[in-house]
Amino acid sequence: MEAKRTPEEALEKMRGSTILSIQDFDKMQPIDHGGWPEVDAPVKEYDKVYPERLKEVLGTELKMARSGELIREIEAVERKEAENVADTWISEAHGVKNVTREDVIRSAELYLAYRELMARYEADAITMSSWALIPDGKVKAMPPLAEMEFAKELIPCCCENLVDCTVTQMIGTYLSGRPGFAGDILNNWGGLSPIATPPENLAIFGHCYGPINPHGGDRVPYIIRDHVVYRGSVSDGWVKRWRPDSQAKAARQLERENINLVGITVRWPADEVVTIAKFDVFGGTASVYTGRTVDGNSIYNDFDDNLCRTKIAVETDVPFTDVVAGHQVVFYGDLKEQLVDAAEQLGFEILGQAPGK
Repeated sequence: MEAKRTPEEALEKMRGSTILSIQDFDKMQPIDHGGWPEVDAPVKEYDKVYPERLKEVLGTELKMARSGELIREIEAVERKEAENVADTWISEAHGVKNVTREDVIRSAELYLAYRELMARYEADAITMSSWALIPDGKVKAMPPLAEMEFAKELIPCCCENLVDCTVTQMIGTYLSGRPGFAGDILNNWGGLSPIATPPENLAIFGHCYGPINPHGGDRVPYIIRDHVVYRGSVSDGWVKRWRPDSQAKAARQLERENINLVGITVRWPADEVVTIAKFDVFGGTASVYTGRTVDGNSIYNDFDDNLCRTKIAVETDVPFTDVVAGHQVVFYGDLKEQLVDAAEQLGFEILGQAPGK
């Protein structure tokens, strides 16, 4: 397991680091800045300036790779190598639900292609605009298993081209020797039916992946299963807010090819302290909260099967209100003081829960 670092050491490691973004539209985390329609919107000044800002503030370089390059790497993967990776995942999992071995092999091919691209670009972390490349028919695998595998090595890996979340994962992992989970804030999404009264300050975060080593060197149970997007989700309206024609076309094509996109459900421990954070590189702000994990299955009906496949419920120490917008990153352990220290060294404004509160 990677050693813990001081805030000064973590920021020093950020200097000279490289993030690889796989995308075709030259946009910076559009889903966090306007939602899914923003993916197809024209490039803004924010998108043009962000890489320079990242380099100026953190000394971290952002490099771009296109989908064509990724697809070529996927096609070059040795079938046997992908099978070996897939079979390892299947043997380690506590179950496989609604996906086939071939679906898992496609995820393994994506993971191995990621590794090749990271080596080529000398990258320390990676994020892919997965939502955009699937409906375009360019990539036929989602990254949850790849993200899970990279997390075992404490290599930050994030979907949706979420660069700020990737930065937050990097800083938190360098500080703690633990991976960070990047997820949507699900509180206002609907779809979760309570069977008990939720705690007053409950915040729920979800995506279709999750690290299975929340403490760094451990392993917790996980199930390999169908990703929440496409089979059923396009027709029921959950993702029809963005590019419905393209997504419906992609869903039909995947069905014709008998392809299921793969996600995972991770069983994280309850009743442990966690830290919720987000660094906004362009805006110069950071939000930091602490709380305690709660068993979502004790509060909500069908917790695992509604919305994102992996979710973490946290009763925060103070109301979870003043945050950097969009996805958040959750780390097991209390990293509040270290993250606030790092943010202050960067000259960032601190939102949320200051040390001692």
